[in-house]
Amino acid sequence: MNFDILEEIEEITTNTNYIIEIYKNTSIICSGNMKYKINKSAKNIIDENCKNFGSTLKGRIDSAKSKTNFKYKTPIILSEQLKLVLFPIGNYENAQNAWFSLKTIANYRSIKNGKTEVRFTNGLVEEFDFSYYRFKNQYIKAMSLYMKYYDRQFAQQIIFN
Repeated sequence: MNFDILEEIEEITTNTNYIIEIYKNTSIICSGNMKYKINKSAKNIIDENCKNFGSTLKGRIDSAKSKTNFKYKTPIILSEQLKLVLFPIGNYENAQNAWFSLKTIANYRSIKNGKTEVRFTNGLVEEFDFSYYRFKNQYIKAMSLYMKYYDRQFAQQIIFN
């Protein structure tokens, strides 16, 4: 498969579907229907984007943990304004970790050989080499963070407006 090679980090946007580290310090960003190969780890890409939005990955993880009490593989809110919630499939430190954007997932299902098929809101459908149950658990954690943060925010708007 051919990819555009990027030297600088592409900003994670509302069109970003996922970031997967394919081997040490080399990742693929799928944004819309385009894929870009970047010579950085998924963790570094996300950390740089967190800094663009005013925090660090560690700061975003700590904030999410305080809202949810999740102990590991905690999803993060990358941008409060854009409602961008990202969730990891594996441990943050693992090479070949994958991060998905909650905003772009239309649905997902279990398929043969223990893989997971994900359909994105733009119509893109891809298979991934991790279990449906692992993906589902992380998706639910991300949805829980989203609901805790934005339900609280919505309630404050009603009270103070």
